[in-house]
Order: sequence, then C-alpha cells, then structure tokens
Amino acid sequence: MRAAGVLAARTELLEGVLVDMPRPSARKQEIIDRLAATLAQHLDAEIAPRPPIHPDAYAVFDPTIMVHDWYELPLTEGYRLHRFSIAEYHQMADLGLVGVARNELLDGVVLETAQRRRHALHADRVAAVLRQISDLTLRAWEMVQLGPYSLLRLDVALCRPRDDRRSRSAVGHDILLAIDFDDTPEVVQGVRWPVYARWGIEHAWLIDVRNAEIHTAQDPAASAYATAQTRRSGESLGLPAFGGLVAVGALIGP
Repeated sequence: MRAAGVLAARTELLEGVLVDMPRPSARKQEIIDRLAATLAQHLDAEIAPRPPIHPDAYAVFDPTIMVHDWYELPLTEGYRLHRFSIAEYHQMADLGLVGVARNELLDGVVLETAQRRRHALHADRVAAVLRQISDLTLRAWEMVQLGPYSLLRLDVALCRPRDDRRSRSAVGHDILLAIDFDDTPEVVQGVRWPVYARWGIEHAWLIDVRNAEIHTAQDPAASAYATAQTRRSGESLGLPAFGGLVAVGALIGP
C-alpha cells in the first residue's frame, strides 16, 4: 500500500493492525537525538541518517469529524488506529486489496460485511413490504456515503427521490430511514448509529430478528439520536415521510 501511494501517512504495522506513528514533540526528539549520539560515541557506531519528513507525513485525516475514538483496542492502546478516507478505500479496491462486495468503510475503518449478510432474506422481505406502501425510493444492500470516511452498505434504505440521474451513492441527507438487521443491537446502536446521526440520516431502525424487536431512533443531533424506542410484535410503526403505519409483525416475520 505504501508503494502504491495509499499510505501517505507515517504508519506502523503492529500485529497486523495499521497504527499511525505519533508526531514526536520537540523535547522528545531532542532526547532521542542525544541518546543516539551518546550510544554512537560509546559503541563507536554511525548514526543512520534520518529520512526527511514531509509536512503531511503523519495522520492526514481530520479527527474533528470522526465519530469514534477507536483507542480502546488493547492491542493498540496508546496508538492511533490508522483510518482511511473514501478515496484511499477506492484506491485499495482498485488494487484488489479489498473487495467492495465483502467490505465496507465505517468511520475510516475497513470492516468485513459477511456477518451482516446473514439476514439477507429478512431484508428482502422488509423491502417488499415497504414497496407496497411507499412510493419513496427504496434501496436494498446498496452503498451509502456518509462524510469523507464512511462508505457502507445499509440492509435497506428509504430515500428521497433525487432530481439528478447520476448513479452516485446515496449520502446522508438523501436517506429518510436506514434499516439494519442484527442479533447484537448494542453493536449497531453503538457503532453504526452514531455515524448515521453525525451525517444526517433522520431515522434509523434496527430489526433484532433473534428477540423479535425493532429498535427505532430519530432526531439526530451531533453523533447521537435524541429519541429512541423499542417496538414489538402486535405494535405498529409510522413510516417516515409517508404518514402510514406498518405492523411490526410484518417486518419481523415468523
């Protein structure tokens, strides 16, 4: 990736994980140089010349618009987990390093999507139900671009009609409702929903097939939703921008 120009920042590979090298302070650099000079003198060794450092040689992403810290991995504690932009992700895809059908980019981190495809049949059924009651644009398992660091697939997305005919990915303000299927709600709510809220997706549903529940969120503010509810079989849900109701049982299925 470095030879291909994907890794412009100074990075290290730590047990298979790319981490950004921290920029040393002036004081730290002074100590390093003094220690190297002392060791070279006592060991009668030469100091290898330090390669020139480009001004952008360290982290090049904008951390002010990131949603997650990603500093809690025990393996990389004390390091910045390297994150990729959408442009870099496309470069990696062009080089065959990632498969766009098997991966997605979430807040700069490349994730595998194989586990999320387990509920493909459920997603197809929900899409069919919604098509019967809404004339909004419905997309199933299509790429969605959220900011400069997230290019991911939603199981189902209910979108505003677009005036343009371009085949570009939907972006946050295009999407009225994002629907995910997962057996571990805390993962979707804690990892995916903050990104949705940060980039303007107005409503999010999480269909928990295992527990036969639908978790809903709306009113995005900063990187969280202000309103969250849980609905179960026998209850109904209002469809955003449609005004009608849909039975929870019809979405959860048998």
